[in-house]
Parts: sequence; C-alpha cells; structure tokens
Amino acid sequence: MRTRLTAVLQGIVILAVVATVAQVVLENAAMVAGREWQERYILLMGGFGLDVFFTVEFLTRFYLATLNRRLGQYMFKERGWVAFVSSIPVVVLFSAPAVIAVTIGGLPLSGLAGVFGTAAALRIASLLRILRVLPVFVGGRDSAVVTTRRHGGLAGSLAANTVVIIAVVATLWSSFIDPAGVERTAARRYAATVEYVADRGLAEAGDEAELQRLAGLEPAILMVRSQQRTQYSRYDNAYYRARFGPADFGYFEAGDAGVFFDLRLMNATVAQTTLIFVAIVLGSVALVGSVYQRRFARTVIHPLVVIRRGLEDWEYRRAVEIPERHADEETFRVARAYNETVLPLKSRERFNR
Repeated sequence: MRTRLTAVLQGIVILAVVATVAQVVLENAAMVAGREWQERYILLMGGFGLDVFFTVEFLTRFYLATLNRRLGQYMFKERGWVAFVSSIPVVVLFSAPAVIAVTIGGLPLSGLAGVFGTAAALRIASLLRILRVLPVFVGGRDSAVVTTRRHGGLAGSLAANTVVIIAVVATLWSSFIDPAGVERTAARRYAATVEYVADRGLAEAGDEAELQRLAGLEPAILMVRSQQRTQYSRYDNAYYRARFGPADFGYFEAGDAGVFFDLRLMNATVAQTTLIFVAIVLGSVALVGSVYQRRFARTVIHPLVVIRRGLEDWEYRRAVEIPERHADEETFRVARAYNETVLPLKSRERFNR
C-alpha cells in the first residue's frame, strides 16, 4: 500500500514538473507574442498554483525529514536543496507579489531596476525542478542499465545546474549591476521624460499637440496626467483593459506631472531571454545526458559486463573489444589484462579436459 501511494505521489510530482516547464514556456511565449491580458492572467495563476504546490510539498518533506532525524540526508543526498531553491524563493519573491499586484491592479514604480530581472531569474530558477524528475528514470532491473542511466542523469543534472546558475547570475547582473542593462537604461529614460514634461509644464497646460509630439518621440508613453486629470492617452480604456496587466505599465512622476509608460516591450525582451535559457536548459539535459550516457555505456559498462560474465561463467569466452582511441583508458587496460590473462587460462583448462 505504501509503495503504491509513493508511486502515485511521485507521478503527481512528475506531472507538476512537466506542467512547470510548459507553464514557463507558454507564459513567456504569450508575452513575446503580445497576447491579451486575460490569457496571460490564466497562465500567471497557473504558475502561482504550481509554485504553491511545490512549496507545500517541500515543507511537508522538510517536516517529515526533521521528525525522522534525517534532515541532512534529505537536503543533500535526496536533493532537498533543489526543492527549496525552486519553491519558497520563487513563490515568496515572484509568484505571490505578482498575484498581489494583480489584486491591487497596478505597478506604481518610481524605478524599474532589478524588478523584471529578478522575476526572470526566479522563474528560471524554478526550472531546477527538472532535476526532481531525472532520478525517476534511473530505475530498472539490469544493473548495467541502472548504472548507465544514473551517470547519464548525473551529467544532465550538472549541465542543467550550470546553465541555470549562469542564467540567474547573468540576469541579476544585467538588472542590478550593469549600468547599460535594459531596465536601468529604460528607468533613466522614463525619469528624464517625466522631468521634461514637468519642467515644461506640458501636463498642467494640457498642450495636446506638444504631448502628441512627445508621445511620437517616446513610443512607451501611454498616458500623461496632472492633478488627477488625464491630459493625454494613447489608447482608450477598452484597449487598456484587454491588453494590459499590472506589470505591463509603470508610473513615474515629477512635480504635478505623472506619466504612465508601456513596459510590454521590456517584458517581451525579458521573456525572450527566459525562453532562450529554457531552451538551453532543456537541450543541455537532453543532449549532454544522452551523449554522455551513450559514451559511458560504450567505454565503461559494456567492457565491464563482458568481464563480469566471463568471471561468473567459465564457459563464456568472449574477448573485450578494445578501441584503439580508448586503449589507454583504465577500463580498457583492465579489459586487456582480462583478455591476456583470464581468457588464456580458460582455453588451457578446456584443452586439458
């Protein structure tokens, strides 16, 4: 009964991991494609649900491991650290704030630096959940198959870890440190724009022609307001409701002037980068894992299987094939010793019979 329950729970986790990858891809693809907010809202809430699921799952396992005095084993040997990194930070710093922003209905930022990069970094970090699936495919009855899959999975895990860490560091560097980063550059430009509007008194005067000219020069301007009055708006309210979510616009103000800016292009740029990193992570796991697995099987497992069978079965007289380019590797040095020592003994014993 316990084995069946464990298998069911493991199956649910696998489905949730697959759903996470699909959700990350679809959410970012929807942003790049400029889909309507309602569609992106559904994907956002789906991601929040998955993040909450993995957080609860981690906390449950953490509690049970603590209760059974095996916390160290769970966190390190059983990769509990992966469950932690891909759950609690993601839901606390990304999903929950995004849902709160949806509830509040806006993103009134006076500065943008770090906001979108942090969100992208945390979403990329959630891809570490893929590592939760790899050990599931290690099972099997044949020890040679199990060993090959285990080493292939390890290679894929290391590749995924490396790519995710590089992606997170690169994203955070661009957001917080690089002065030429997309977010910092945009924040400086938006701040300069609203200061220009305030210094010239364009908002107070309601100079529609000048505001339209400015909006033509700065396509990110959505709306200019002064003392709770809208002096200029690029779109009508119906368009805003259909196309804009809370994270799709930012608000900057100076004096009595306030300007709403379109952040969808910035979001799409970040989403594009995230999709690239997702493709690299998945490709690394699949390519590195499979290529290394085949090489490991050919250069380690197959020779050892022949040697093991030859030692267990005295009638088995197959020699290990030794490729010239791998002849100096330790496995094939052992294989050569087997071919030159054990097989002649078998032949002499058979002749003596």
